[in-house]
Amino acid sequence: MKEDNRIHGLDVITGEVKWTFPVEYSSSNSMCFYGVPYIFNEYMVVKMPRNGIFLDTDKLLCINLNTHQEVWQKSLPNYISSSTSDDLVGKDQFFYFVQESEFESLIYKGNIVTGDTTLILQLKPEAPLNCIEVSGNQRFHTTDAGRDLLIFGLYEHDYYSSDTPFKTYCCVYDIESGKVLTRKQITRNDGYLLGQFEIVDKRVYMTSGRVATCLDINTGDIIWQFFADDYHNYEAPRLSVSDGVVFLSGENRFIGLNALTGSKLYQGDLQCGNAIADKGFAYVMGREGKLHILNIHNGYELHVITCPERGITGTGFVSGGKPQVHGDKLFVWGNYYAFCYDAIPKE
Repeated sequence: MKEDNRIHGLDVITGEVKWTFPVEYSSSNSMCFYGVPYIFNEYMVVKMPRNGIFLDTDKLLCINLNTHQEVWQKSLPNYISSSTSDDLVGKDQFFYFVQESEFESLIYKGNIVTGDTTLILQLKPEAPLNCIEVSGNQRFHTTDAGRDLLIFGLYEHDYYSSDTPFKTYCCVYDIESGKVLTRKQITRNDGYLLGQFEIVDKRVYMTSGRVATCLDINTGDIIWQFFADDYHNYEAPRLSVSDGVVFLSGENRFIGLNALTGSKLYQGDLQCGNAIADKGFAYVMGREGKLHILNIHNGYELHVITCPERGITGTGFVSGGKPQVHGDKLFVWGNYYAFCYDAIPKE
C-alpha cells in the first residue's frame, strides 16, 4: 500500500502549511499518527500503535516543533503492544501512556526530553476474571492540594469465555504515592465499556453506551447516573462538558444533561460523528459530512455548514475528525483540506 501519513504544521491565521514531518515519506520508515499527542515547550511526543501493515510494535516519537526534526524515537516491546489507548497525557516534561500485554495493563511515565520511560503501575485482574484492559481516554488532573492524578477506565473479563460477565471500573491513581485511590465499579448497559472521560470542577464525567456517570474525584462517590431508555441504536457514548452542560452524542442522537444533577435538559435526533462543546455551543460533525452548530443550553440548531470541499472533491467534513476550538476560531477537517471558522457564529 502507498501510505503517506505525515504531520502538517499550519499557520492558524492564514492556514498556510509551514512545515511537514517527515519532509519526504518513506514506507521503510512507516508512520501511523493516530492518538492525541502531548506537548511541552518545543517538544511534542506521539504514540504510534502497532499496525499489521506498517508497524510491528508500538512506537513513541518526539518532534521538536521549532526545528521540525525528530528528537528521539523509541520502539516498545512487541509483547506489550496489544491494542490499547494511543493518547498521551502529562505535566511539564513528564508524560504518561498505557501499554498492554495479553492479560495485564501497564502504565508508564516518560521524559519528553530524553525519551526515558519507567513502568509505574502494573494492573492485574481480580479472580475469577483473568484479563484486564484500560478503556476510554486517560486524563491527567492536579488537585487543589497539588496532587497529580491519572483517571482512566478498566475492563476486566474472561479471556477464554465471552459468557462470563465482565466488570468496568473508573480508577483514580495518585502518581506521587503510587497508589490507586479509587477503583469504583460503574454500572454499564449491554456490552459497552467506559468511554470518554472529562474532568470539570473536581468531577469526572464518563459514558458507557446509554449510561452517563458523574463521580467525585476526592471521595470516589458517584454523584449521579443518567440512564437513557431509548432503543439500542440511540446510545450516546461520546461526551463533552461546557457551560454547566454535559453534551452526549452518538450515531443517531444527542442529549444535553445538567452537569450538577444529571437531569435531562433536551435531546434531539442527529447522526453525529465527533463533537465538542465550548463557548456555549456544541460543534457536531454530522455523519452526512456537514458541520452542525447547536446552542449548548437548549440543543437548538443554529447553523449548518456544508463542507466547501464537497464542490471540489465531492466529499464532506470527516465525521471522525474532532472539531477544535482555539481562541476565537473553530478548526475542522475534510478529507483533503483544513478549514477555519469563527467559533462564535456571526448572524
